Amino acid sequence: SWISFNNINYVPAPVLSIMSQLLKSVRDAIHLGKSTVHILNEDVTLHADSACFATLDAAIKEFTAQFRMISLVKPDLKLMVEVLLLSQGFISAGELARKVIILYDMCRQIIGTNTPLVNETSHLS
Repeated sequence: SWISFNNINYVPAPVLSIMSQLLKSVRDAIHLGKSTVHILNEDVTLHADSACFATLDAAIKEFTAQFRMISLVKPDLKLMVEVLLLSQGFISAGELARKVIILYDMCRQIIGTNTPLVNETSHLS
């Protein structure tokens, strides 16, 4: 399971403190190889391949210590579409991917970009 906290620096300090404690409990349990962690009177199943992401404007030292810093980059949609098409057996996947991306861009211009995915990634351009 993955979770992403967006603009976490706007969360009030008391809530951040509680979140930090809960994340530390989860992280410690994963590092110890446990399959569950006890949180708020409930046993929660853990998955070793889980991840937690957060976006923030300013660094909050106490909280960011729980995270590994990563960079976000704009995805190469053409490459993603080309790989998907190749995996489905399309021979001219490169040319078809280029045309699909042109269609996608045209639809985005005509229809708009009022979707959660586009709104969240628009700052990556």
